[in-house]
Amino acid sequence: MLRGVAAQEWQPGPAPGRFPFTPYPRGWFAVAWGPDLGPGDVRAVRALGQDLVVFRGMSGSVAVLDAHCPHLGAHLGFGGQVEGDWLRCPFHAWAFDGDGRCRDVPEQPQPAAASCGTWPTREVNGMILAWHDPQHGEPEWEVEPVEEEGWSPFVLDASCQWLVRTHAQEIVENSVDAAHLPVVHGMGQPEPVVRPAFDGPSFEITLHTVGDGAPIGMDGPVRNTTVARIWGLGLLQVVTYFEPLLPMQQRSLIHITPVDQEHVIVRAPLSMRGVDGPVVDETLLKAWTDGFADGFERDIAVWEHKVFRPLPRLSRSDGPVMHFRRWAAQFTG
Repeated sequence: MLRGVAAQEWQPGPAPGRFPFTPYPRGWFAVAWGPDLGPGDVRAVRALGQDLVVFRGMSGSVAVLDAHCPHLGAHLGFGGQVEGDWLRCPFHAWAFDGDGRCRDVPEQPQPAAASCGTWPTREVNGMILAWHDPQHGEPEWEVEPVEEEGWSPFVLDASCQWLVRTHAQEIVENSVDAAHLPVVHGMGQPEPVVRPAFDGPSFEITLHTVGDGAPIGMDGPVRNTTVARIWGLGLLQVVTYFEPLLPMQQRSLIHITPVDQEHVIVRAPLSMRGVDGPVVDETLLKAWTDGFADGFERDIAVWEHKVFRPLPRLSRSDGPVMHFRRWAAQFTG
């Protein structure tokens, strides 16, 4: 299930170009939710302007390949079958391994000198990631596994997946745009933002707000601390602490994957810690899922209709937007 205004009317194809940079940045991007892909499963995926196939071998290994067979062009994601750790084409049964190499051609003594394009792949934090580089370079960094001790398992609820008409950079930029929080999300005026160190492919930023921000209907002002960790333009980890409710914390992993020149898919697995008992945990997680979806869709209503201002007229209450953009240019240049 995909949500968002654009999901009702999306048609793939050329776009007029709302952003002055590539729609397909360099970095790690989610292509599938790991628990949904069991041994022997095959998925057709559209991502980064290309047709891909994702499959899990019987050993549990995961691979991402270009979708079309180099033989006569059949789509491996529609009817392809897993055999061991190979994927057999539905058209002539050529078999390819996870590195894209042809390993078997029926009735032939030797495999063909043919291969499918392959994508560096990782399975991290329950998500299957593929590395994209327009220059076909090897991965330059890794996405770190997040802390698991004390946290509930990640839940990717159907209500927390969206198809959005925007660019990945616009979504990540929200992490430093403190001024939109009271207007869009009613979180109270944030305290001044200390500029994070934008160095390398990852950075972390902390925001403090006071407002009615608790997800379970608490009365009175609540002091929230939100810590966002960013890896490239494809992943944000957002952890929120509610001081009157400590040690309760909420966490989302916001995965952003370009689909075509105008659209991205957003997947947001959620988890919690610091709550007692499965009934309480389930009740709070449901309340937070609903609240997260509502808040995110408020952002979508802005993203899908705004334009990108290369030289915005910023105020003192804005966060380090231009510092962020200089950092982001390493992925889109």
